Amino acid sequence: MGFIGSIKVLYVAAFLIMVGDSLATIIGMRLRTPRLVYNNKKSVGGFLAMCIPSFIFGVFFIFYVPAIFYSVFATFAESISNKIADDNITIPVSIIIAHFILAVA
Repeated sequence: MGFIGSIKVLYVAAFLIMVGDSLATIIGMRLRTPRLVYNNKKSVGGFLAMCIPSFIFGVFFIFYVPAIFYSVFATFAESISNKIADDNITIPVSIIIAHFILAVA
């Protein structure tokens, strides 16, 4: 996470990794919601349980558009984590990629 120079973005990244990922696991396992089309081991409930709180937290530190981008990008990376790599790797990497995309745009 040292590639990101903004402390506010690091707050959002830490929330995504620690709280968002935990919520996705807990809510995704407890609620009986449809499975994701591209990964049948993950659920729509878990996806939304990570994305929505992460967006709300992100709005307090960064603007709406970056908060949406970071939360959706990282949540998608978490939702494909079983197929590519562990989510403890895919979430931080996705945040760094999202940060560089936003920096260029």
